[in-house]
Amino acid sequence: MCFDSRPGSEISRVFFCFRVTRYPAEKPKQSFTPSSWQEYSEANLDIANKQIKQCLALQAKIDTVLAHVASHLKSQKDLADRAFERRIDEVKAAKLLLEKQLSETIVKIGEMEESIRSVERAIAAKQVSPDSIPAFDRHQLMIKKQSTLVFY
Repeated sequence: MCFDSRPGSEISRVFFCFRVTRYPAEKPKQSFTPSSWQEYSEANLDIANKQIKQCLALQAKIDTVLAHVASHLKSQKDLADRAFERRIDEVKAAKLLLEKQLSETIVKIGEMEESIRSVERAIAAKQVSPDSIPAFDRHQLMIKKQSTLVFY
């Protein structure tokens, strides 16, 4: 039985090969003489040695490919680690910048609130009762109250 599993094939096909036997060297059909047995054994040993050499060569190629793959995976891991560390540093820097901007914003809000309170105190200090203002001035005061003040 032989297996056909080519790269890219979706199903490994199994088919029978009559050329594959347990004993690679052909057995003589008649009775054995010591010299024919010697030749048969040497042929089997030669075939076995060739298969061992082929297996060792294949093993060396496999080891080379596995070493290359392991090296490539290690370099990819190192690249990913460096990119991840760089991204962590970028996020930390962005966080520090945002914290600095937050503290500056809080300080500005405090300054604006204090400015608003001082304007409110000034307005309260300048306000007079409407009865003490002459009628003409009262009308101008109403116009001023209706206009809006904008602070920058």
